Amino acid sequence: MWLNSTYGFINMVAQREETEGAWIDFKKPSLEELLVLDPRELSTRQMRKLNAASAAVMKDSILPFAQIDHDPVLKKIDLAFAEALGIPDPEVIRQMLANEPVVTLKRA
Repeated sequence: MWLNSTYGFINMVAQREETEGAWIDFKKPSLEELLVLDPRELSTRQMRKLNAASAAVMKDSILPFAQIDHDPVLKKIDLAFAEALGIPDPEVIRQMLANEPVVTLKRA
């Protein structure tokens, strides 16, 4: 679920390899650098919150990232991490990413 969050998405975009066209690539060394949560470091309360959030969105589909600012499932995932980890809801970041050429595939 972390890699489907806005914070996870930013992490993946930062590790991408540029390619020609609308594709990106991830090399194995880059994937090894991805930041992910260590579940062993989460409290029982945090795990319960994230497990509940995961169950709530499990059957839902995430919109393409070009629609990152309109995706209700992504917003639920982000809110779950914000509440469980005490980090800011990245609403403003989603709004900014919605205008980012790497995300929208539109020219700047």
